[in-house]
Amino acid sequence: MIEKTGAIVLKSMKYRDTSKIVTVYAKRFGKMSCLAKGARTAKNKFGSSLEVLVESEIVFYHKQARDLHLLSQASTLRPFKKIHAEGDRLGVALSIAELVDRLAHEQEEQADLYGLLLDALEALEHSAKNFVNILYAFEVRLAGLFGYAPNFTRCARCGKALGTAEQERLLPFLLDKGGPVCAACRESLGPVSEPSEIIRLGFPSGGAFSRVMIPLRAPTRRLLERLAGATLSSVPMLEYESATGNELEETLRLYLQYHFDRFRPLRAQALFGLSRAAERPVRS
Repeated sequence: MIEKTGAIVLKSMKYRDTSKIVTVYAKRFGKMSCLAKGARTAKNKFGSSLEVLVESEIVFYHKQARDLHLLSQASTLRPFKKIHAEGDRLGVALSIAELVDRLAHEQEEQADLYGLLLDALEALEHSAKNFVNILYAFEVRLAGLFGYAPNFTRCARCGKALGTAEQERLLPFLLDKGGPVCAACRESLGPVSEPSEIIRLGFPSGGAFSRVMIPLRAPTRRLLERLAGATLSSVPMLEYESATGNELEETLRLYLQYHFDRFRPLRAQALFGLSRAAERPVRS
């Protein structure tokens, strides 16, 4: 069946002498792979519409039982020229595309994820600074789309709203519940795990895995809350100290690592110098 849909190119690879296989996240079909015959010839009919991080309208032959679909036509909708021209923007955009490619399931349509991906690229295209904030905000929202939205103002155990004074303290953050733990509930739980130890040794196995807590300072909790609630176009305006940025990245990485078996450290983030930490082991 011939289908038409908007799609954002996540990655591409050479196929034989003249063709390429592109992985896209499509508005109507989710993540899928398409074969573009002749896409690497001098007079290919696709032009720049199959470049990574371009939004295009594609026409393809869709077969339910196939993992690879034949691309017939493609035309560019949004080229995102600034993203392709500047390394800092490009590194963040490639990290976002890599994250979607890792975590999204094949041909599982999710219009909200398509919209989030498009909004992130639009924000990157038009922002003037702090591009990595868009990656952090994207990670928080992506977790929410998969059912793992964190909370930052209520106890993850009893649901009680944290008082003003308690919100200013360093509190344990429960990874499985995605939220802080109040003082009353804290006494019934085990020890808090230092992120550096989790990074060095990996998550504990067995029953302890479901109760992993890490310490989280108030400035980082507030920043995470802002990243979750503010518009993507406004998050580049957020400023914070280096220590808060380090803790933010560490917390998001551990949170995604905990909830997604397919999560791995992002190659693009390391390649473009976006990561604040050294390469770390992941859950086996």
